[in-house]
Parts: sequence; C-alpha cells; structure tokens
Amino acid sequence: MREKERTVQTAVRMPQSWIARLEVVAAALEKTGLDVSQAAVIRVALARGIAVLEAEHGIATSTATTGASETTAKGEKKPARKRAKRSK
Repeated sequence: MREKERTVQTAVRMPQSWIARLEVVAAALEKTGLDVSQAAVIRVALARGIAVLEAEHGIATSTATTGASETTAKGEKKPARKRAKRSK
C-alpha cells in the first residue's frame, strides 16, 4: 500500500466560468456512481494540467521527489521507474 503524500492547503482565485466547468465535470462523474467534491475535481484537473505542462517543457517528474505516481500528458498512469543508484 502506498504511503499517502503530505498535503498543503492553498487558496486560489479563479474565474466563475472555471468553477461552472468544474461543476459540470463533477456532475458527469457523479452519473457514473462516484461521489466527488469540487475540491477533488480541482485536484484532478490540476494534476492533469501539471502533467501536460511538464510534457510540453520536457520536465521529467520523479516519484522519488513528488511521492506521487507519474501520469502521461493524457492523465494516464505511467509505469513506475526504477531509481538510479547514487554513487558515494
């Protein structure tokens, strides 16, 4: 079982139109039987957006530094990579 990553609370202002779009996504997810909060939808959207930006700019993420699983630009989970051995 993977250890839960530490979270940090943050606040951000966003346009009402974004909130409306997130609510539509949440409603669509609820139709599949999932009970989702607005915060959960925001976290998923942000995680996928970060993955897209990283891919666009050639930034490699590491589960060793983030503690989270990596995703592709489409938001799909990447297979875990083996850590490189550090020389002493």
